[in-house]
Amino acid sequence: MKSIFVSLILLFFLSSCTSKLDHEKTLNSWIGSKESTLVEQWGTPSNFYKTDDGKKFLTWKNSSQYLIGGGYNYGYGYNYPYLVTSNCDITMIIEKGIVTSWRYKGNNCYDY
Repeated sequence: MKSIFVSLILLFFLSSCTSKLDHEKTLNSWIGSKESTLVEQWGTPSNFYKTDDGKKFLTWKNSSQYLIGGGYNYGYGYNYPYLVTSNCDITMIIEKGIVTSWRYKGNNCYDY
């Protein structure tokens, strides 16, 4: 039983690493692309900021919430549900109309 548990934990971490690498590979594929092509494909960004030197920061935000648990658990009484919030912010940095770099943050950036 212990080896099955260890195997499942290992599988979880390996799959997380792969999906993070895939996510970053997808973001890297946009470097060198035109800003207009990015917006055509991704839609209008949630936020936008332009610096004095003309650099642009386009941010797309994704957020969702759902309840987990709740109900009667025989032998233990009532379990209250709890709210889980998932989010991901992806920012593409644009210089002279071209994507030059990116950044992201959040707890749900790898699941598409």
